[in-house]
This record gives sequence, structure tokens and C-alpha cells, in this order.
Amino acid sequence: MLISALLLNTLNLAVAEPQADVGVYGSWQTLVFGSDSWRQQQRVHLRTSVKWDNAEAYIDFMDARIWGSEINYKTNKDTLANLYQGYVRFPVFTLGGVKHTVQIGRQEFVLNDQRHFAPGFWALGGRSFDAAVLKGKWDTGYWRAAVLQLTNGTTFLSGDPNCTEDCSITTDGNLMFIVHGENNWDNLSVKPYFIHQRSNPEVDVYRRIYSPGVLMTGQSDSIFYRAEGVYQFGQESDDEAHAAWMGVGELGYKKDRFKLSAYGEINSGDGNPNDDVNNNFEGFIGRYHGLRGWSDQVGATNLRDYSLKLQVPLKDNLVSKIEGHQFQMDQSTGNLYTFNGEVYGTAPSTNTDRNLGKELDLLLVHKPYDGITMKWGHSIFLPEGAKQEFSGDKPIHFSYLWMTVKQ
Repeated sequence: MLISALLLNTLNLAVAEPQADVGVYGSWQTLVFGSDSWRQQQRVHLRTSVKWDNAEAYIDFMDARIWGSEINYKTNKDTLANLYQGYVRFPVFTLGGVKHTVQIGRQEFVLNDQRHFAPGFWALGGRSFDAAVLKGKWDTGYWRAAVLQLTNGTTFLSGDPNCTEDCSITTDGNLMFIVHGENNWDNLSVKPYFIHQRSNPEVDVYRRIYSPGVLMTGQSDSIFYRAEGVYQFGQESDDEAHAAWMGVGELGYKKDRFKLSAYGEINSGDGNPNDDVNNNFEGFIGRYHGLRGWSDQVGATNLRDYSLKLQVPLKDNLVSKIEGHQFQMDQSTGNLYTFNGEVYGTAPSTNTDRNLGKELDLLLVHKPYDGITMKWGHSIFLPEGAKQEFSGDKPIHFSYLWMTVKQ
């Protein structure tokens, strides 16, 4: 049946009149750390697509470079030049009046405002996956089912209470199975989802994470809100179970381009490594820069974020944003995580202070011309509690200029 559908679509494509489109996307980021080191990184994409009546072939080539006094690579030669996206999309069937398409190949996959899966605009290499995605779309929403292959493995703690040196395990890649959808009413949007992550079958490491959740957003006049909840279960390893959770809430006022909101987020952590249950929330591959502050000092596990956010328009093409964050640990005796999910320390068993630090973020967003966006940002992070043991007690400053060009 599938082969017949593919042949039929191939015949349809052969006789259809194609329409070609070519575009470019560039991202340049200048970062200053403290006052004595800096880094420049850039990504340039050349993309083209050919569309028929109901199908599309899409190709996106990317070149990424980095240089400066604070670099992560040995040279400033090309660090990443490859096929960023390359896929075909075509219709497959109609079910219950809903038309379905399948998209196969290397592609970006974004889930729930980038919280769980993000394109990684800030990352040097971006994020794309070898995947197959089935999508059905109707007037008020859509649903998707996806299979993603991750070639880079997930690093997690072994859970062995007797481990004293190298206690981490890295899987040789993961398979992701995702089903999610969205339906919109007048003032409410509901997005249920289910994520399953498992280590590749040929690897000895046994890890299975099941993550059902739901996101709800809405607006009534000038008041807007969002609420999201996730519960995770499964196996962290052969000998350790997985049970974790995440909750997010935001309530705010929005009038034209003015916006003011209060935000709260809790991601569970594991405060007891000897109970055969791992409570560290799996954050998958979500957005880090700008989601929990702009200085990238905390991760998506064992974290509480309480913040106030303010957006004020200055001119037609200029907006200022101010955010104040109080970061805490969910479990005061748990691990401390970086923005990309790595463990950089563990709070002592005697620690009772949940606080990680306060952060003030200042951001100017300028759009001088169509397709060009410039962001000037400066963040000040004040370490507290266990964070001081690993980062010191001095304020951490982070400045950057981020320019994107899209045509």
C-alpha cells in the first residue's frame, strides 16, 4: 500500500508544474564574557525548495564558523559545513476528512514553543534530525507522529551508590517517538503530547523514558496565561527506575506590544541517589537561551525559576525587554546542571539552601529593515548557595550582539 502511494505520488510529480524558491538565512553572534574574552560565531544557510501541487522537495546547506579569544575548537576553520536539512514531503491519505502528509529526511522538529525540541537558533550548528513525520491538519489544529534518530547519545548518571569516580553513562544515540497535537478554540489552545526516548537497540545501556504532557494557552481581552504539566516514568538504567515531573505557569497582561507577566517553573531533581528511583527531569533537546534567562547559567533539571518579565515598545521597530529571575534547586542536595544538560557539580548532603542565584536580563530588539533583526543583550548573574561553590561569588556578566538576516 505504501509503495503504491509512493509510485502514485512520483507520477503526479512528474506531470505537475514545479515552482522553485531560493532563500538565505544568516545568524551572527558576538559574545563577550566578563571583560577579557570574546567569541564570534556565525551560521549561513542557503536553501532552496521545489513545490508541486501537493508536494515539496527542500534542501538547506549550512556553513558554520567560530573565532575569537574564547573558542571551543582548535582552529577557526570551518567547524560545520553540511546538509542541514534535506527532505521530501508529499500527501499519503485522507482520513475522516483530514488530509495527511509525510515528511522524510533530515529536518528540524520543534515541539511546544521549543521547550522540549528546539531548532537551536543560538547553537553554532543548529539542530536537525533524520526523521519521518506524519502530519494531519484541519481548520482548528493538527496532529503529528514522528520518529527521530539521534546519533549523539544522552549522558546520565549510573545510579550506583558505590560509584566514586566516573559515574556517568553515555548512550550511543537514542530513538525518539513522538505523538502530539493542537486544537484551538476562540480563547484557548490545548496541546497534548507524548514523548518516548529509548537508547538505540544495539547498545547495552537500557534506558526508557515515557513523557506524557499537556500545554494550555489562552487570552481573554488583555489577560493571557499558560499552563503546562509533564509526568515522566520508565527506566533510567537496568537497576534504576525513572519518575520525574515538570510544571510551568505564566499569567500576564498584554496590550499592543506592551507585555507584563509573572512566570514560574519547577523541574524535578533527585535529592537521594540511593533509593533506586531517579527523579531528574529529562529536558530532551529544548531551547536554552532566553527560556530560563539569557545568560545560560542553569539547566532544565533540578530547577525552579520564579521571574517577572516586562516588554516595552520604544519605537515602531524597537522593543526593550527586562527580566528578573530567582533560580533555585528543586532538591537542595541534588545535582547542578548546565544549560545543555551536563552535570557540573553536586550539592553536599548537608546543603539546605535551594537558591542558585539571581539574574537580571536587559535586551533591545531592533528590526531596522524587513528580514533583519538585531538583539543587544546584557545579563548579570549573582551566584548564591551551592552555585557559589562552583562559580564563585562574584557577579557573572554576559553581553552579546545577535544579528539575523532572512530573505
